[in-house]
Amino acid sequence: MLRLYLLYALSGFLSLGYQVAWFRIFVDSFGSTNITFAFVIANFIGGLGAGSLASRRLVQRLAELVRVRDPLRLYGLLELGVGATVLATLLVPLLPADLWTGAAYVPAGDIHRPPLLWHLAQLAISTLVVFVPCFLMGITFPLLCEARRDQARFPAGLYAWNTFGACVGVLASEIVLLAMLGHTRMLVVLAAANLALGAFFWFAPSAWRGLRTARAGPAALARSTTAAATRPATQPLYAASVLFLGATLSGFLTGAFEADVLRRLQFVDCRTAAALSCISFWCILAIALASATVRALPRLALRHVQIAAVAAFLVYVAVWHFAYRLRDWVDAADRLRVQAALPPMPQGLSVSYQFFNLGYGVWPVLWFTGLFVLPPFYLLSLFLPHLCNAAHAERRHLGLVYGVNTLAFCAGLLAFTTVAPRVNVFYAMRLFLGLFALAVLVLVALRPRDRHVGRKAGLAALLLLALAWMTPRGFAPGYFAPGDPAAALPVRAMKSNGAHTTYVVADPAGDVLYFDSHPMSGCNAPAQQYMRLMAHFPLLAHERPAAALLIGFGVGNTASAILLHETIERLDVVDLNHQVFATASEFAPVNRNAHADPRVRLVHDDGRRFLRLTPHAYDLITSEPPPPMLPGVSRLYSVEYYRDARACLTPGGLITQWLPIDQMPLPAMRAALAAFVQVFPDSLLFVGQSTNYILMGSNRPLQLATVESRWLESPQVREDLAPFGVRGVVPLLARITKIGPGMVREFAKDVAIRDPHNDLSRMFHDPAAPPVLTYDPTAVLAHLTPPGARPLACRDELASTVLHLGRLVSMVPDFPESALMSVRHTGGTQVALAHIDWHTVARRIEASERALAAGDTRVALEHLQQVLEMAPEYPAIALQTAALLSRTQQWEAALVVWRRLQAMDPSDPVAACGAAVAHFRLGRRDEALAMLEVQAQRHPQAADVQRLHGDVLAASERWSAALAAYERALRADPDDQASAAGRARCLERVQR
Repeated sequence: MLRLYLLYALSGFLSLGYQVAWFRIFVDSFGSTNITFAFVIANFIGGLGAGSLASRRLVQRLAELVRVRDPLRLYGLLELGVGATVLATLLVPLLPADLWTGAAYVPAGDIHRPPLLWHLAQLAISTLVVFVPCFLMGITFPLLCEARRDQARFPAGLYAWNTFGACVGVLASEIVLLAMLGHTRMLVVLAAANLALGAFFWFAPSAWRGLRTARAGPAALARSTTAAATRPATQPLYAASVLFLGATLSGFLTGAFEADVLRRLQFVDCRTAAALSCISFWCILAIALASATVRALPRLALRHVQIAAVAAFLVYVAVWHFAYRLRDWVDAADRLRVQAALPPMPQGLSVSYQFFNLGYGVWPVLWFTGLFVLPPFYLLSLFLPHLCNAAHAERRHLGLVYGVNTLAFCAGLLAFTTVAPRVNVFYAMRLFLGLFALAVLVLVALRPRDRHVGRKAGLAALLLLALAWMTPRGFAPGYFAPGDPAAALPVRAMKSNGAHTTYVVADPAGDVLYFDSHPMSGCNAPAQQYMRLMAHFPLLAHERPAAALLIGFGVGNTASAILLHETIERLDVVDLNHQVFATASEFAPVNRNAHADPRVRLVHDDGRRFLRLTPHAYDLITSEPPPPMLPGVSRLYSVEYYRDARACLTPGGLITQWLPIDQMPLPAMRAALAAFVQVFPDSLLFVGQSTNYILMGSNRPLQLATVESRWLESPQVREDLAPFGVRGVVPLLARITKIGPGMVREFAKDVAIRDPHNDLSRMFHDPAAPPVLTYDPTAVLAHLTPPGARPLACRDELASTVLHLGRLVSMVPDFPESALMSVRHTGGTQVALAHIDWHTVARRIEASERALAAGDTRVALEHLQQVLEMAPEYPAIALQTAALLSRTQQWEAALVVWRRLQAMDPSDPVAACGAAVAHFRLGRRDEALAMLEVQAQRHPQAADVQRLHGDVLAASERWSAALAAYERALRADPDDQASAAGRARCLERVQR
């Protein structure tokens, strides 16, 4: 008996391994869409249920066809069929991307979508590839139960072993087999094991001599034998309608439960790619333990499983009530590890850091998900094995009970992954709790020989409809953690596509677009900066860009930046969530209604599939996907993705890719960089905003001299980047941290992200090994112009900037401090201020900003002056210090700092003007006027210099000279209201 249990556990292992492989293979072929997921899950679970329902007749006909009376040999034949039909999956990647549907996309309003025929073809293929083997799997459980008709509790034991094998299969496939083999080879290995399992049962009948039933005719395999029928029942007799309703309710509830718990866990920051596998593991383990419990307790009665259902509801409500406390409890050890790994800070300073909930290993994720899944799911799962044992003891065929339960599970899962969420995610979660309570009430109301089952079922259906109608559809701030902006700030424009609910949170720093519980994109200054740079930099590096492709619309920042380039004639925007297009107008002040531009085509599809279908070639492909560590996103950072993109580039075309290294473990960061440089060896890496880096590559050597020439020709681009401190080509090029051969040498030999291996799902943060990208300014300068390229006119100015870290961070204030710290180990001997502790500098600047916000200028100045003691040649901090001293009228001290700033950069008019003002306030008008006269002559187009000169002349009552200065200021800037007001005062004085 144990041998049979173990081999059926292997069958469960294989079946869940197939599911893991199918999800990934179908996503690669059909795109990572909600429809792809729905088709796979519906055919997988639906096939199991349909096979179970048809088991009796099909086994009888199969036995007659092959003339075999032994159920175990028939089981072997079915397993052979499973292994053989699974191999049809290998044909799916060979199918054409358009599946013979003609047009790749058809217009639907303002958006282009795949045609209906495409989805029908996808459904047909998934049915052939997934449904057929799963249908054969579904036959096996009722068939094997026929092998031991004399044991009343055999179904529960067999089901326990099968589901135990399945839960092991989920984790083994996700963590071990995918990593070793990739999804295609893993599927082949699993199919080979399936064929071996089937062959063993078919060709070794003597191994089961003690288990085989009497050799009866084929028809006897589909009904109880006469001898077995005379044995006394060991369980209460159930009416068929009770079995049917109980199996249906139990299946629907557990399926809906699995969908609901996945969504709820996202709201407590359990968003890692490993979470789905962990949830499946606990759900299947709960079924295995429940089946084992039913097998071990022969006196378990209906009232016991009804009490368990009530307890399941109460436990589920309780654990979610304490969800955030449980998360913090599980995270406590990781938080201590992170804090211990932080660099030491001087007294009074605390290092800032980002903590990732449940992001430091698979075991915290596993245990955390287990807290929410295992107890309630175990209690719910007692119902099915109890019903199976009862039906088995009453000599009923198990195909009906098991099949109905499985189909109901599929319906519940789909209802709460695709149907209810179409209203919105908050509605779906509220509705599930109501459904849970209603289903438990109905289960508790059942009696073994209930004569009113039909009435109770009808009443339950009416109550469910009323519940669906009455459940609130509005936003639910109570689902968020305390302090989350979505819980405290106004929310608008809530929409749902079934897969995600999107809405806009009105953050004072800039509106934010949320997907479910996650802030996906926004229009605050840091987000706008890197999103605009990832469009402007590559487009400036192209001689005449005409066509661009944007994968991932977000709030439209990148799209609006692309459209500012006058040469752009076509922009295709592809997004998996069409609701972001519907929400685009909410961000019109920053995206300038880019979605409505006549040059733009909006496409609702998976970006990977679009690249395989588009007939167009692009001068720029820019990719702005969700954060890379979220489930499924690694496909937009893989070697295969970049190969698809390279095939769609024009000669000299460019690609940019967002790389938020602060959100990635070190191995994930290196794997992403390796994937990019393996496909685009002609590449560079630049700072988009702090640790939001941007990868830029081309199919030809990069020509950065083109950036210089096109910068001067692009006034709209200059105006767009000016608010973010990028006011010249040198501040733009100074953001480059790695380039060309250096990137290839450093990363190309690393293990890269590949589609078949789902790499990022197994990577977690390590506090002792943070993701840091080193910076060697000398190496960057050495490779700026490849052989044969035009030299940079600004090279000397750029070199003087990047070889002096004080000037660099003054020009690029968001340059990552970890990169600055690495210079001492790369090109430190040639770089000024490479020895500085930039972590401490950054903390003191933050402390100064906090003190200034609190109105404590004394403390703010103390921190700034300490920074200047550490980094005497730090122009930006010298400027802040001098300005703050001037604001507090500490003129002598301010003059000292203004002079220091002048010494750092004698050509800087700001320092000279600041020193002139200090002289003026100290009563030295002649010195002040002399300095301002020089600056006014040197910078005739600087309106602020001319205006300041006029102010000092007016204060000295030199009205005519002041009037001339104000008029020069207005010629430089006609909209300068302060100069206009000064000119009016001077005119009045002159005319008196």
